[in-house]
Amino acid sequence: MNKPKVLLVEDTLTFAEVVRRFLERENFEVILALNGNEALQMAQENMPDIVLCDVQMPLCNGFEFCKAFRLLPKSIGVPFIFLTNQTESADVRIGMGLGADDYIKKSASRSEIIDAINIRLQKKKALEEEVIKLMFDFSIEIEKRDITLGDIAQNQSHVIRAPLAAIMQIVNMIDIDEMSEKNKKLVSLLAPLTTQLDTVIRENVYAINNLKTDVI
Repeated sequence: MNKPKVLLVEDTLTFAEVVRRFLERENFEVILALNGNEALQMAQENMPDIVLCDVQMPLCNGFEFCKAFRLLPKSIGVPFIFLTNQTESADVRIGMGLGADDYIKKSASRSEIIDAINIRLQKKKALEEEVIKLMFDFSIEIEKRDITLGDIAQNQSHVIRAPLAAIMQIVNMIDIDEMSEKNKKLVSLLAPLTTQLDTVIRENVYAINNLKTDVI
C-alpha cells in the first residue's frame, strides 16, 4: 500500500525536521520545501496527497503559494492545511479564500496535527469514491443511450426503408406511356421524392450511429 504523500512547506529547518520525523513515523511520505517557489516546482513534478504549509516564508509566502498551487489542474481535491502561528481571523479568511482547507497552530500537539491530516485525507478519499461512482453511473446511462440510438437507427434503416424501397421499385416499374398527362406529372414528382426521402433516412442513420460515445 502506498504511503500518503505530504508536501511540507516550511522555511524553519529545525521545525520542519521535527514535523518530518513524526509524520514519517506515522507512515507518511514527506517531501520538504523551504519556500513557496520550491514547493510549487515539486507539486508540478510530483503532486502530493496533501499540503502542510507555513505562511511566513521568503521568496514566496504561504498565501502566494496556495494561490499558485490551486491553479494547477491536478491540485483539485488535494487538501491544503496551513501550519502556522498566524491564526487571526483575517489571516484565516484570506487563506480560505485562496483555497486552503484548514488552519493549525504550530503549537498544536502531534496527535492534533496527525488527526487533522487524516480527517482531510478521509474526506478526499470519500470524494474520490463518489466521483468514481458518478462516472460509473454515467457510463451506464451512456450505454443505455447507445442501445436506444442503435434501436432507432435499425428501425429507420429497416422498418421505414423497406416499404420505401418497395415504393421506389413500383414507381420504376410504372409504364408512364399509357398514363394521362396529369398522372405522368404525378409519377415524375413521386420518383425524386422517394429518392430524397431515402437519402434523408440514410443520413439520419449515419448521424445517429456517430452520436454513440465510448466512455472510459
